[in-house]
Amino acid sequence: MSQSPVPPAQYPIPQQPFPTAPKRSRTAFVVAIIAGVFAVLFLAGAIGAFALYSGEHDKVSDLQVKVSGLDTKISELTAVPDRRDTAQQAACHFMSLMGNYSYTDLDSYFTSVQNDSTDAWRKKFEDTGNTLREVMTSAQVRSTASDMHCGTTSLTADTAEVLVVYKQSITNTTNPQPTANIISMLISLRAQADGRWLADDVNVVAK
Repeated sequence: MSQSPVPPAQYPIPQQPFPTAPKRSRTAFVVAIIAGVFAVLFLAGAIGAFALYSGEHDKVSDLQVKVSGLDTKISELTAVPDRRDTAQQAACHFMSLMGNYSYTDLDSYFTSVQNDSTDAWRKKFEDTGNTLREVMTSAQVRSTASDMHCGTTSLTADTAEVLVVYKQSITNTTNPQPTANIISMLISLRAQADGRWLADDVNVVAK
């Protein structure tokens, strides 16, 4: 005699809330990219095997083009963190040039700032150069920038904006003892053909 099927009710399905997706860290992002690369390599090998088996070369060519496109996108994703880091380093370096100066050697100061600037920012800086020289020299101004922290706020193919926060200590004839202030600057950068990022604009961020 065949047994009667057990009613489904005897095996209740537990009602559990769906787990929430964990936040993806930078490590998880890199792991995902590596997994994508292996997936592309595996798919490319599968396409080659299929071509030998079936001889449908036209279809394989189309698939290989798609794989090539995926490979390019993965390369672009991998390059984003590198470009972001390069832009941040360029902004930190530029503000180090801007924030460290002495009235005794203003020629080197102006030259170093201009060398790391685009034509647009170089012109703005040069337009105020004579006034800055007079003020710095007459007041015997010295400035030291330290404790610099930089973070990218926006990034495109050829532009970046980086927030730079640092401590600036200044002395002059009125205040011979160093006076320290926390300064926040937003640096706009533009990528160059040689791979460098140059300062294109500088703005003080209001506290």
